[in-house]
Amino acid sequence: MSGHNSQWQQRERDLKGQRQLAALAEIEAEFENIRSAWHWAVDQRDFDALDQMADSLYWFCTIRNRTAEALELYTYAREKLAPAAGETPHPFWGRLLAGIDAKSPRAAHKETEAAMAIARQHDNKAEIARCLADFGLIARSMGNHQKAIDYLEQALEAYRALDDRFAMVEVMRNLAKSYQWTDGPQARTADLRHEALALSREIGHLYGTAILLSDSGGAAWQNGALDDATGYFAESDPLLTQIGDRLFRGVAKTFMASIAFEQGVLSRAADLAHASLALANELDNQEEKPYALCLLALVATLHGDHVTAKAHCEEAVAAAGQESPAQALTHGCLAILAANQDDWRAARKHLRAQLKIKRKDRKPLGFPAPLAVGAILANQDGDFVQAAELLALAFTHPLSPNGWLAAWPRITALRAELERKLGADDYHATWERGAKQDLTKKLKELQRL
Repeated sequence: MSGHNSQWQQRERDLKGQRQLAALAEIEAEFENIRSAWHWAVDQRDFDALDQMADSLYWFCTIRNRTAEALELYTYAREKLAPAAGETPHPFWGRLLAGIDAKSPRAAHKETEAAMAIARQHDNKAEIARCLADFGLIARSMGNHQKAIDYLEQALEAYRALDDRFAMVEVMRNLAKSYQWTDGPQARTADLRHEALALSREIGHLYGTAILLSDSGGAAWQNGALDDATGYFAESDPLLTQIGDRLFRGVAKTFMASIAFEQGVLSRAADLAHASLALANELDNQEEKPYALCLLALVATLHGDHVTAKAHCEEAVAAAGQESPAQALTHGCLAILAANQDDWRAARKHLRAQLKIKRKDRKPLGFPAPLAVGAILANQDGDFVQAAELLALAFTHPLSPNGWLAAWPRITALRAELERKLGADDYHATWERGAKQDLTKKLKELQRL
């Protein structure tokens, strides 16, 4: 097997460097033979061969969204190679424990502890670094972002010592995401992304470059810098297409659909949301599906197509489930739909539910959504001053994407109605006062509507 091992060493170097595209194509063409070779190596307990193949298979399946096949290969190996009671585990067993899995975070943490023990026993610095990185991702999945940062910083230091630049890119990317979800130094987030992107380009890591560009686009969108976000996604999308990734292409298209919607370009938003939904359905990506469906529901609502909007909302709610990060967005969509149909009870219910959900990974349409629904409800309650103040804040806050508000006929009519009811002078004075209101305070007030 020495010749095959040498071939896999070269393939791994290619996959992590300038020949990444060629290596992906070669593995794709030979995948069934590679699958057979993996099974044969497992059956022969050829740990050296498996060790040579593991990284290339993992990254190929990750980039090409074939994690189900990777899971099958890893599961086969775990079932066949599990050490007997009292038997000293082979070093590769730790690699399998820290590999692809579909377990709960707590179970994954326990198995990564076992993998770390094996790595430390053999003083395998690369595996120690890998386990530290895995601990960080597990901590983040459990919502403990500071703990994730601690682990990932240690992993980054370990990979720097090993001069493993490919792994450094991945760890820096995950570190940046973890810092982004905390109240920590956002300059650290930007520095990490900048360094990771430069390093990724330098080593020819197209996949890393594309994902980092998408991450930067998502961060820019989160901060209201829509033009910057558009530029990042415009650069990442063709790269993702070129390398054959569908998962992150779908995510990027959802973000691009959100940008188009927030800018009021509803036809483009719908086209991009449909493209994102098609990719989500193709991959059975239940995490991304609700976002695309909600955007389609919002476009339909603004067009007055309430039947289509309701159908999309119901499908989004079913896809999101009770614990999904998309819950805030689904409630926001339902609140907008209800307000557009004069269903005041449902609008209040979903507005309150949306405001109770606090998440940092996605802005639920940004804050103008609850402000706009709140303005409609305040007007219905006869509080015309409150309605005008809420609209002013929604339209004028520095981070507010208001193109979609200008494209919503209900809001256009409400502005004219409020000016008529308050009188032009009082309306404009109220608008100026509302534009200076504290956003956090106003959002809290909405829960009492």
